[in-house]
This record gives sequence, structure tokens and C-alpha cells, in this order.
Amino acid sequence: MKVDFNDEDLKELIEKGINNKYKKLSKDKKFMSCLISVYNILCDVDSTNDLKLFSRLHYEKLKHVAKSSVRIMNGRME
Repeated sequence: MKVDFNDEDLKELIEKGINNKYKKLSKDKKFMSCLISVYNILCDVDSTNDLKLFSRLHYEKLKHVAKSSVRIMNGRME
């Protein structure tokens, strides 16, 4: 699946592992590992329907907007 970024800083964080805007998150190795893992899953699946197979993502389509949500880490909200 093609992943589009609305935030170029987030794209840089995922691709390079560091970004000034997300400096605090880039130092959290567990978070970064989970973020990259989720990004790889998003890139590997063919459609959003396939994301439902990954229960740890807690994938859901958001009501009233054409967006979706996935969880990066269980037990932590960002």
C-alpha cells in the first residue's frame, strides 16, 4: 500500500530515525522500533482491509472523515 505523509518531519523521522521536531520520540528506541514496524506493515499490505489481520494495530476507519487510525504501541498514547 502507498503511504502518503502530510507531515514531512514524520517522514524524515521514519526514514532517517531522527528529526528536530520529534527529537524526544527519536530518542525512545522502543517507540522507534514499533513505529518502523508499523510503517513496514503499512507498506507491505495491499489494502486497508488487510490491516484488520494485524490485531496489535487496532486498525479502525474514522467516522465522518476519510482517514484511518492504527496504534503504534500498546498502553501508550501520543
